[in-house]
Amino acid sequence: MEDYQGDNIGGVKSVELIEHYNVIKLNPLTLVPGKIFKEILSKEETGHIDPTEKDSDNGIIYGYRGDLFFHRMRDEVTALMKPYIGQTSIMRVKDMNNRTYIIGAPGAPVTITSSGSTGARYATENGIRYSFEIDQSFPAIITD
Repeated sequence: MEDYQGDNIGGVKSVELIEHYNVIKLNPLTLVPGKIFKEILSKEETGHIDPTEKDSDNGIIYGYRGDLFFHRMRDEVTALMKPYIGQTSIMRVKDMNNRTYIIGAPGAPVTITSSGSTGARYATENGIRYSFEIDQSFPAIITD
C-alpha cells in the first residue's frame, strides 16, 4: 500500500499475524526461533483499528477492534486466514501514519471472526470481512 504524507491519515496500511504460542515475549518482541509474522494483504482503504480505554473494578481495560476486507469470496483467502480464526493470534497492525500496534499476548490472543457476502445486487461488492477484537489489561505496544 502507498505511503501518504501528513500526520492524520485514516486507515490501515498493513496487518501481520502470528500464532500467540510462537511469541516468547512482547517487550522486546521475541519469537520462537524460525517463526515469523505472516503479512495479510487486504483490500486497500477497508481496514481500520479502533482503540478504546475503559475503567473497570480491576483497573483500565484496553480494547482493540477492527476489520479487514477481501474483495470476492475466494478459496485462497479462506485458506490463508483459516489458521487465524478464533483465539489464536497476536497482531501487528500498522496504520497509514506508520504507527504500529502490537495487540494480544502469549496466552491472551486476539479473537478473529469472518463473515462473507455475495451481495444482494449486481453492483454490491462480494467479499469476506475479517473482524478482530481483544480486551486486555495492558495497552498495546505502540511504535511510531
